[in-house]
Amino acid sequence: MTNEKISLIGRAGQDPTRKGEAVKFPLLITYTRKDRSGVDIKQTIKEACTAYGKVGQYIMSNIKMGAGVMLMGRSVKNKDVGVPEIIVDQVNIINTVRIPKNDIVTVKDIREETEQTLAQKQNPEQTRKQTPDIDLLQEQQGSQMHRHVQ
Repeated sequence: MTNEKISLIGRAGQDPTRKGEAVKFPLLITYTRKDRSGVDIKQTIKEACTAYGKVGQYIMSNIKMGAGVMLMGRSVKNKDVGVPEIIVDQVNIINTVRIPKNDIVTVKDIREETEQTLAQKQNPEQTRKQTPDIDLLQEQQGSQMHRHVQ
């Protein structure tokens, strides 16, 4: 049995299922590559993911099909079965938007969305500057009303 640490970003291919203590779900990872003639080709790979304990409970209650997921774990290849599997140690939900089956979301799309969300969380002052302050607007409108009345 081989054991490699791995980090993946993708979407849940279906709702998680419980099999004994194990929680299993497929992670779909879409990426773009160029063929020999330079044409972009989108490909999606499917990774079998398994989680146990508190991580498994979190996945069962919070992850649904189509949810954006970033996970860290171990790639384990069982010699008896011959199919690699990801044992999930940590998981983060990137977003919970369901995607129509015919729509393809790339890792680049997920990264951009995640970077925007993180930037908003790290710079709340900048986000506040972009959204108008309601109290300030009310003060301005109130002072304009007083000017008209006088």
